[in-house]
Amino acid sequence: MEKNLNNLNSAANRAWQRDLRVQKETVDSSAIYHAGVVHLLVPLAKKIRNEANALHSSCRSAPENMHLDLDLDIFDNSSLILPNGTASKDKFPRSVKRDRCVASIAKAHKDERIAWKILGQTPQTGNLHSVRMQVERTEYPRSDSGVPLLAYSKVIENNAKTQFFSSDLCYNIHQSEQNPTLQSSEAGKTLRDLFDQNGAAEFSDPDILGKSSKFRVAFELAQACLLLLRTSLFSGICSCHLRCSRATQESDPFLYYFGLQMGLVTHGHPTWEHVSPGVTRSCWGETDRSWNVLTKPLRHLGLLLIEALLGRPIAHAQVQRNGVIETISFFETVHGPSLSIDQHSETVEDVLEKVRKAFNYRDRARDAVKFCLSTILPEAPLDIDMEKRLGDFYFEVVTPLKDHYDSLLDRHFEYIRVAANPAE
Repeated sequence: MEKNLNNLNSAANRAWQRDLRVQKETVDSSAIYHAGVVHLLVPLAKKIRNEANALHSSCRSAPENMHLDLDLDIFDNSSLILPNGTASKDKFPRSVKRDRCVASIAKAHKDERIAWKILGQTPQTGNLHSVRMQVERTEYPRSDSGVPLLAYSKVIENNAKTQFFSSDLCYNIHQSEQNPTLQSSEAGKTLRDLFDQNGAAEFSDPDILGKSSKFRVAFELAQACLLLLRTSLFSGICSCHLRCSRATQESDPFLYYFGLQMGLVTHGHPTWEHVSPGVTRSCWGETDRSWNVLTKPLRHLGLLLIEALLGRPIAHAQVQRNGVIETISFFETVHGPSLSIDQHSETVEDVLEKVRKAFNYRDRARDAVKFCLSTILPEAPLDIDMEKRLGDFYFEVVTPLKDHYDSLLDRHFEYIRVAANPAE
């Protein structure tokens, strides 16, 4: 067995050009990876619109005491991390484990459907425990197929395997085989709630989502946007939709796991005691803009990425007539006889430079956020044009965000490997 694993290790390293002995300067392994994955994800994104909307519809009437969140780890990329938040200490190559994620994407492309993961909580589970459910469209309904919320409850509370109908589509649902339960050290909160909770003292915490997990959620949000750009779930996304649950083992690179609220979302309206005149209390996600149905989720993604990466809550975004964001106003704390809340406006160029700094001065990562804030998509593109637009989004936004997060993972895994095998 050990010999076979070693052979597999060597083969994987050669295949992905990760063995320094065979590394060629002219070969960009990341480019090879992305060139393959984009041809899987873009056609998939064009085909899953109805199933994603139906899945969203199945959750929208959930009662207040039931939380249903779309797990942003759509293709089990975080399965590279063990449940306790640490990397594997054995010699099994991470390049092989990455292949498992590609295999999940390839299977979804072949089946023309996604095995969605829903994080569920009910009063029975409590707010520190989430059940990870797998929900997948099927063409083979059973006679016992029921209503969605009853099916969710059965799986969360009784580990059942069942089916439900939503918008004339049938779904299989059961607990996920990969990490079926997730434990938190405190109740999950939206990013907006985290900002409001932190705002009494200071409104700027660049690592509010963890030094590395903030880059993971940036990649996961971008990948979700690619797949869900034309769906009801992503149309008005903001920090009130992003649910953040702190891991029980506080390993900083993986401090949080993330989900998008699938039920009814209530926008946060903080009740600060001391607020300067003219400061808005409403969420920027509530503001109605002139953006079309494809440009709106792109803009909202850009603003949400800025909040997550910089740890600064946005109060307002000023938009030019052509739909491009010109300035962004942030909430800030004013120190005086008593703390008060004000807002400060910055140009997009200044904000993007701070994003670039957060990414260790990587221009492509900054340009990914700029793409979201400035690119104008057509209202109703033809099918072939939509494919090109999605391809552009993948290379301009998803690619640099994933590459940066992968580089952090590589360093973390190498640190764990060396610590576990000091004799090497």
